[in-house]
Amino acid sequence: MDIVKDSSSAKSSALFNAEDFESMFENSAIGMAIIGNDATWIHVNSALSELFGYSKEEIKKYTFHDLTIEEDRHIGLSNMKALKSGEESSMTFEKRYRHKSGGIIFTIVSTTAVRNDNGELNYLISQIQDISEQKKAEIQAKLILDATSDGYWDWNIKENVEYMSAQFWEMLGLQRENGIYLPKEWMSLVYDEDLILLIENFKSHVESKGSVPYRQEARFRHQDGSTVWVERKGKIVEWGEDGSPTRMVGTNTDITDLKLAERALAQSSKMVALGEMASAIAHEINNPLAIIMGHANQMQMLAESGRLSDEALKRICGKIEATSIRISKIINGLRLYSRDTENEELKTVLISQVLEDTLAFCMEKFRANGVRVIVRVVPPDLEIRCRTVQISQVLLNLLNNAYDSIKGLDEKWIQILVEPVGESVEVQVSDSGEGVPDYLQAKIMQPFFTTKTSGQGTGLGLSICLGIVESHQGQFYFKGNDPHPTFCFRLPK
Repeated sequence: MDIVKDSSSAKSSALFNAEDFESMFENSAIGMAIIGNDATWIHVNSALSELFGYSKEEIKKYTFHDLTIEEDRHIGLSNMKALKSGEESSMTFEKRYRHKSGGIIFTIVSTTAVRNDNGELNYLISQIQDISEQKKAEIQAKLILDATSDGYWDWNIKENVEYMSAQFWEMLGLQRENGIYLPKEWMSLVYDEDLILLIENFKSHVESKGSVPYRQEARFRHQDGSTVWVERKGKIVEWGEDGSPTRMVGTNTDITDLKLAERALAQSSKMVALGEMASAIAHEINNPLAIIMGHANQMQMLAESGRLSDEALKRICGKIEATSIRISKIINGLRLYSRDTENEELKTVLISQVLEDTLAFCMEKFRANGVRVIVRVVPPDLEIRCRTVQISQVLLNLLNNAYDSIKGLDEKWIQILVEPVGESVEVQVSDSGEGVPDYLQAKIMQPFFTTKTSGQGTGLGLSICLGIVESHQGQFYFKGNDPHPTFCFRLPK
C-alpha cells in the first residue's frame, strides 16, 4: 500500500511539475522555444510567436536556420555543432532573425542543451530576447558620431580591450579600421604629463561612482609629428557585483582648431597688455639709462680734472653695471613674455621669482600714480610647477585690472598674498576698490564681459586667465565674500 501510495504521489508530483513548467514556459515575457537536434522548432510560446510574426503552427514548418538572416546563419550552425559535440553545455550570443513581414529582429539568445542518458543531445531550451530598440539606438548613435567626426570608444575594463572607431585614428593621421584595440595603443600616443591627468580623472570618476565627470583635454602625437588636442569624455555604464567598473563608453573629439584659436587669442591679449604698458616700460628703461648717462658724465668730468682715482672708477663702474643689469632684466622679461610658450613643459620655480619678474613691468607705473604694492609670500621659498610666462600673464592681467579700478581713488593699494593650501599654492590679488555686486559676480569670468568703458577692454582677460590656470590643473575664482575685490588662483606645488 505504501508503495502504491508513493508511486501515485510520484506521478502526481511529475504531473504537477510538467504543468508548472508549461505555465512558466507559456507565460514568459520573452520568447521561449524547445528546439530539436535537427534545428526544428518543437514547441514555442506566445511571446516568440508574437516576436516573429508567425503563428505557433507556422513556425514549426521552419528550422531556426530558415528564420535566421543569411549573414548570421554561421552563428547558429557553429553553436549547434558545439552543443551537439558536448564542447558547450549552454551558450549566449547575439543573432538576427527575419520577421514574417521581412524586417530584421535583433536578439540575444540563451540556449541550454538537454541530453539523454547516453550524453547525446536530446533538444535545446532557448530564450530569445528582442533587443531591436537597443540596437537601433546604437546604430543611430554611431551615425551621429560619424556625422560629427567624433571618435567613439567602448572599453571592456575587465578584459582590458577597447573598441575604437576609425575616426579617432584619423585624427592622428593613422589609417585603422573600427575594431578592438589594447588601451596601451592609444596611451602611447599621449604626452606623458597629460596621460597622468587622464588616469587621475578616471580614478576620480570611479571613486565618485560617476558623480565626478570623466572629461579631460589631452595632447596626442600626430603621425607627422605635430600635436593634436583631444577632448576625451566618457562614463562608466556597467559595474560588477563587487562595485568595480566593468564597462565604460565615450568619445574623443579633436579640439586642435579651438586650442589654436585660444592660443592666438591669448598671444594677442599679451601683446595688447604690452601695448598698454608701453609708456610705463619705456619709463622703466629710461630711468636707468639716465642714471648710466649721469655716471658716465661724472666719470668723464673726473677724468678731465685728473681726479678719477681707482676707487672712484670702481665705484662708478659698479653702479653702471648694477643699473645695466636692471635694464637687462626688463628686456629679457619682455622677450620671454612675448614668446609663445603653449607647448613648453611645466617647470618647478619659486613663485617669488615669478612675482618679481612680473612686477618689473608695472612697478614704475604704480609708483608714478601713488599705488602702494604689498607682497606677502609665506613662506618665501614656496615653489610651483608651471609655465612661467603663462602664470606671469595671469598675474599681469590681475595687476592691470586692479590698477584700472583704483587709479581714481584716494586710497590706492594692491596686495598680493601667496600661501600654501594643502597640496597647492594659492595666490590672491586684491585691491582697495569696493567689492563687486552679486549680480556681476556670475558674469565676470564670461568671455567679452567687461565693466570698463567702451574701447578700454576686450572682456577676454579673465576668461584667458581661467583657461591658463585650468591648463595647469589649477583653480581660478573670485572671492565674492571679501570686502575688497579679490581674485585667487591655485596651482599644484
